[in-house]
Formats: sequence, structure tokens, C-alpha cells
Amino acid sequence: MKIWDNIKISFTNLRKRKLRTFLTSFAIAIGTMLIVSMVGLGVGLKDMVIKEIKQQTSVTQIYVMPYRQMKTVNVNLTEEDLKKAEEEKANSYKKITEEDILKIKGIAEVDDIQSVISTRITYTQLNGKKSYANKGMGFDLNYSVFTKAEIEKVRVEKNDNSIQPIIAGRNLQKGDINAVVVGEKYLKAMGFNDYNAVLGQEIVINCEISQFPGAPAVTPFTGKAVIVGVVSEEFSDYADSIIMPIEMAAAIQGYYNSNPSYYKEKGPDNLVVQAKSLDDVKKIADEISKMDFTVQTYQSVVDEVNKMFNIFEGLLAVGGLVVLFVASLGVINTMIMAIYERTRSIGIMKAIGASKNTIRRIFLMESGTLGFVGGVIGVILGWMTTKLLGFALNQYLKSQGNSAVDIFSMPIWLTLGGLAFAILISVIAELYPAARASKLDPIEALRYE
Repeated sequence: MKIWDNIKISFTNLRKRKLRTFLTSFAIAIGTMLIVSMVGLGVGLKDMVIKEIKQQTSVTQIYVMPYRQMKTVNVNLTEEDLKKAEEEKANSYKKITEEDILKIKGIAEVDDIQSVISTRITYTQLNGKKSYANKGMGFDLNYSVFTKAEIEKVRVEKNDNSIQPIIAGRNLQKGDINAVVVGEKYLKAMGFNDYNAVLGQEIVINCEISQFPGAPAVTPFTGKAVIVGVVSEEFSDYADSIIMPIEMAAAIQGYYNSNPSYYKEKGPDNLVVQAKSLDDVKKIADEISKMDFTVQTYQSVVDEVNKMFNIFEGLLAVGGLVVLFVASLGVINTMIMAIYERTRSIGIMKAIGASKNTIRRIFLMESGTLGFVGGVIGVILGWMTTKLLGFALNQYLKSQGNSAVDIFSMPIWLTLGGLAFAILISVIAELYPAARASKLDPIEALRYE
């Protein structure tokens, strides 16, 4: 019997039992819909998070922290292991020295470098106006304040190659002591619109330690500086900050830590190393790791996000798999019933020469068709579900004054994978009924009423 004849017989049999065929296919469709929509949710969330990371971080930047690399810890810890781990933790801090910075800068693939101290400022005063909870960023002026990658990133985002960080005045220069650059967003919040008018004006930086009952009083820190430049709000990492020489930021951190020698003892909070290309990132990171510093790259963050969401997607898919498994039981039941109903016709087919393989093929084709129809319907329902849920969510976010998000994704591999899985499950579910049908004795089958 030709393959085409098998196909025609399979479709004829399915058409005879339209309601049963529909219900079985619909059960498969529900399972497929759940798998597609749930995995689509996981993929969409992952893509959204990674996109956000890309927007916040340059892919060619390497972050160097003044901590020794974490060693792999044995899960089966003894008391001695715990004690040793605590000792290692206590000794984990490793100062980034000037020698270290020069060594890193000397790596051939390094394009740029920042040496940074971040600090908080209780409030600032400018022309009699106060601004609270500002961010202070201190830079070693022997190195860059703005990296080439940061500037290029903004230019690409805004599609404007003329964009510069400084929109009024100048950038900090080597030798500046009591000079600062302020963010455009900070000035707008203070009510200043003429940025050139604030150049040369004195800004007062105030830092206070919260007082607790019974604790000794600590005199507030006050520092004064001259505004020499304004940073464009397009550079969002700096737009509401006070950018200062690292010595000034170190003095503020020394105040908060009750240690005037803070910078001398601790060094910078971190380095931002700029690679010449994405291909150079791993090599640079490996070289810095040999210096026993903790290194973080964009790729390491993405790898962690991928691991987390892979687990999440797997958990979401389990729900759909359970439903699809139940649907497969329906396929088994449907086809076993078909065997009972068609026992005599199977006997006739075998009597006129149909082989076991032919009978098996007919039943497998029927189940494959059920899986295909159910898979197609399931993919369509899954797509419609994700669109409706996404629309409803964004309408709610807009009503709350938030930006729209895209938390569902339906890549082609998910669509085809969902369809293929539905067919596969249906065919696997049919293996037992098909084998049973192929083993029927033709004489006994012909006697069956």
C-alpha cells in the first residue's frame, strides 16, 4: 500500500469521528497554548531585562572591584571550612593601587579607564536654593571622566554624532581641586535654566550623619566648590550628579567612615576599564583576574540573567507539559477506541495483504494529524493570548503613568518548537495503540461484531 493511500485512509477515519477528533485536537491545543504562552513570557521578560542592561551598560566595559576573587565553596562545609571562609571574607578587601591602575592601562587592548569613588550628599546649596539627596561622583583626573564608549553610546542612541557631555563651561581637568561639574537635570530641578549663568558660582556641599539617641554628635561636613561645567541630561548616569575630583569625594567618604585617611587606605571604589572591542573584553578580564581583583563584565551579567530565566522558562513550561501529557492520554484513549470500532475493517485490510507496518503507519498518521491540528490551533491561541495579555498590561501601565513594556515574545523557534512538540507527543502517545492494532489476528478480527 502506497503512502498516499495511507494518508487518505487516515483522513477518512478522522472525518468519520469529527467530534472526537475535535475534542482530542482541542486538548492538545490547550497544552500547546500554555507551553507557547508561558515560555513566551519567560523569553520576553529575559529579552526585556537584557535590553535594559544593554541600555545601562556598555558591552565593552569591564568593572574592577577592590575585592579578591570569590573561590568556589564546597557545599558540604565543616566547622573548620566555615571558620576559614569567615577569615577569607574578612581579608577579602584588596586595595586598587596606582601601580595596579597603570598596569591595567598598559594592557594593549585597553582603550580607556576611569578611577571612581561614589558618595552621597545630604544636600547642596546654590544661590540660596537647596537640593536634597544628591549623588556625588569623584574621578581621578589623571584618567578619564567620560569614556569614549559612554559618549559613543549616547550618540548612537540619539542618532547624533555631535552630542558632547559638556553643554556649558568645561570638563574637569588635571589639577582641579575645588571645581565641580553639575548635571543638567540637577540644575533644572533647582529651577536654573541659564546654565552659563551658574558657571563660576559657588556650590556648598553638605553631608550629615544621622543622629541616634545616646550616640555622640558628629559635626556636619561642609565643602565649597566652584561650578566649571554642566553635563547634558542625555548622559543619564551623570545628569543629576555632582561630579568632582576624587580627592573631594574621598574627603566626604572619610567623613562618613570617620577616617580622614580613607582614600589613602582604601583607594578608589572601582575602576571602569574600556576595551577597544567586544572581542578584547574576555582577554582583558582574564588579565585583571590574574591580579586577584573581582571583575564583572556585561557578558557575565547576561550569563547570570540567562541562567535565571532558563530555570524560570523551564518552570513555566512544566504547567503546559502537564496539560499536554493529559491530552496525550486522550490521544491514547481515542485511538484505542478506534481500534475497537475498526477491528473488523483492520481484519479485512490484513486479509487482503496489508502488513503490520501499514496498519501501524495508518494509526500513527492519524495521531500525527491530531497533533498537527492541535499544535496549529494551540500556537494561534498562544499568540492571541500573549497579545491580549500584553495589551491589557500596557493599558494598565499607561493608566498609572508608566511606560509600555513588551513582556511576551514569540520567536520563530518557539512557534515551530511548540508545533513540533505537539506532533511528537501525539505520535508517541499513539505508539502503543498502533502496535496493538498491527498485532490483531485477521481471522479473529473478521469474527468481531
